[in-house]
Amino acid sequence: MDNPRTKFYVDNNSFWAHGAVVLLALATVFQFIACWGLWNDRVYALTQILLPVASFFLFVLLLSLLGNKALWVTILPFLGGIAFYGLQAWFVEDRIVMMIGIAYCVLATVLYVGTVLSLIRARWLLVLLFAVPFLYRAFYRDVLILQNVEQPATFASGMREISLLCVLLAMTLLALGIRKRSRDRKGKEAPLSPPPASASSASGSSSAPLPFPSTSQGPASDAPMPENNPTFMTSESSPDDSSL
Repeated sequence: MDNPRTKFYVDNNSFWAHGAVVLLALATVFQFIACWGLWNDRVYALTQILLPVASFFLFVLLLSLLGNKALWVTILPFLGGIAFYGLQAWFVEDRIVMMIGIAYCVLATVLYVGTVLSLIRARWLLVLLFAVPFLYRAFYRDVLILQNVEQPATFASGMREISLLCVLLAMTLLALGIRKRSRDRKGKEAPLSPPPASASSASGSSSAPLPFPSTSQGPASDAPMPENNPTFMTSESSPDDSSL
């Protein structure tokens, strides 16, 4: 018998899938607003507008259509998003922040690709990968930026940050919604073990004697009738008693 293999999928009708789709759609809108009016520069338009918008939109489309059957098809738009954020990390002036950003993109690529291809079975790694940065940025880093009165954040940077938070939260929900499906080497679902026999079926198959004669012994007309058999006559119904 073939050894069953585990495949991961996401139920398209689940709360996790719907939440991820809505948040990625919002991330696309916020990213487009952040770059509004800056599409005259061709390089900027390709790397900062077209690349993230196309990646988010394609990810939402493939997740909605094929998330339940082939989650691995989302690898391509995921790599597009990784390339977008990797370019942003590359042009950061602080070298330490740049190295942390690039290392995070590489780690995210390895974990996501390995998980959707069933090479990595620990789904909780994806949850931590996206949930921890979201909590750090939303409840610590962004709070400090909002409290900085001397150097307030611009509208464009605020839209980019909201877009990034939507992406991190969407991927967290997606990681929470990933489920396992066991399949054999031929791609068929692994058969389930038969349920145990019930008490009624077990008692029905026992060899207890039946109260009536079996029909396999012959037709019912061959058996002698009780009223024609003298052995069934009692002393109360004998002719000698009735004549007295």
